[in-house]
Amino acid sequence: MTRRTQVRRRARSRAARVGLAALVLGGSLSACLGQDDTRATSGDPTVESSAPESTEATPTPSSATPTPTPTVTPTSASPTPTPSPTRTVTPSPALTTRLLPAGSMAGLNAQWRWRDGETLTAEPTTGGIADCVRFSLAAIGAREAVSRSYAPPASAADAPASAFEIVARFPDEQTAMRVMDVLRSWRSSCQRRLDNVSDKPHRVSEAETITAGDDAFAYLHSTPGSTKDTTQFEDVAQVRRGALVALVVVRLDEQDYNYPAKRSPAARSLAPAAARLG
Repeated sequence: MTRRTQVRRRARSRAARVGLAALVLGGSLSACLGQDDTRATSGDPTVESSAPESTEATPTPSSATPTPTPTVTPTSASPTPTPSPTRTVTPSPALTTRLLPAGSMAGLNAQWRWRDGETLTAEPTTGGIADCVRFSLAAIGAREAVSRSYAPPASAADAPASAFEIVARFPDEQTAMRVMDVLRSWRSSCQRRLDNVSDKPHRVSEAETITAGDDAFAYLHSTPGSTKDTTQFEDVAQVRRGALVALVVVRLDEQDYNYPAKRSPAARSLAPAAARLG
């Protein structure tokens, strides 16, 4: 065997011994490490866990955030108002003094003298005012109104005749002027309206301008009466002075109602009525 071969064998033998020693040493080290790991996980109280304990404290009721007290915000809706009682305007005594006394009302003839009937602090309601007067004067703006009825003379107490006057005060003269226009428009449409709503024939005359007060006019409405031989006549006249308006109505259930133009009892009553208005 050559010297080179011997050297090579001795080198291999030395390397083998070194590898074996390393293997033994590594196994021992692994065994030691295995024992240490076992102790760390075996629950030995002498070994502190490497996991940090939680330091977050559970809040107590005293440290909890207080619940804020709710703020009451008033609603924007306005409270429902309590309805005020309807105020009834009692006409002043001065207005009732503007009504015509019975002696100043024009009679049906030279011998006819009306008698005072009932004086009211309101407009008449029984039977309405007149067929062509569609609404009360209060309904079209009067602030207050009074009325007086008139009865036939004692000598003709059973006569089918009646009369009344209304005096109404309006807020101002302009309103009273517009009311006179409304009364005229009601007369203009009366014939057509009554023909549409009534099964009886009606006749409404043209308006006659009367010289009295600041503005005045009159007209006659007629329709079949209580018997086949009579006619129900409704003599209507109105006058304005300032903010006051007077309306006169004379009714008669008879065979005829013949008077010259502008000389019917209601028309002739406008001059004294205007004088009473002031």
